[in-house]
Amino acid sequence: MGEGERETFYIITGVQGVEVKVVFYDNGKLYLAQTESSNAVGPRGVGVGSSLSQVKAAWPNGKLLYGSEDGRFVTFDTGTNLLYNFDESDMPPAAFDHPPREVTVPDLRVKRIRVFAP
Repeated sequence: MGEGERETFYIITGVQGVEVKVVFYDNGKLYLAQTESSNAVGPRGVGVGSSLSQVKAAWPNGKLLYGSEDGRFVTFDTGTNLLYNFDESDMPPAAFDHPPREVTVPDLRVKRIRVFAP
């Protein structure tokens, strides 16, 4: 369930064993596709395991977001329907203080690629 709507998902295994979770709303519309497979590569050559610096180079107008609203998160928003998630445990703990503080962000590694339906 998600925000009042039921979600159905499928795990699709593609080339080189890349597993992609594809999620649909109850009405059959696509919600998102995501992967944590280590050999998955997204647009502009950025994949799971790529560094934050590589993500920033590929998406120079994107923004790194982190905090603890509804659980801890570290996400790079490309400005499109594509997001890169990072492991929040790799961030300095002060990043999740209330109120949030700016911290020196290490060169994190991509944990998950998420593509949302437009």
